Amino acid sequence: MVPVLARQADLLSADADLLDELAAPLDPIDTRVLRDAPLPLARRAIRRWLRSPAAFGDPEAHPPSAAEVARVLGVVRGEAAGCELAGGRRVRRSSGRLEVRAR
Repeated sequence: MVPVLARQADLLSADADLLDELAAPLDPIDTRVLRDAPLPLARRAIRRWLRSPAAFGDPEAHPPSAAEVARVLGVVRGEAAGCELAGGRRVRRSSGRLEVRAR
């Protein structure tokens, strides 16, 4: 059982590395780019952006939850004007761009 799990972990790690590489060129604050991207790549771009010091201000902060990423995608799609994030931050859309502000 352990060798099978180790092999699966290696395969999933390689898949994750490829998805990260494909998502890297996406501008994570451009709502048009995110809307046009495949969903797994858009999620990764948003997660990368929310983990950045520019967005969260704290490199030690916990990574964004799946629910937070989903809420940001709702803002990207125009389903909401903004959403709340952990750490007292709020994401909003303005002129087709996302921005993070302290509440």
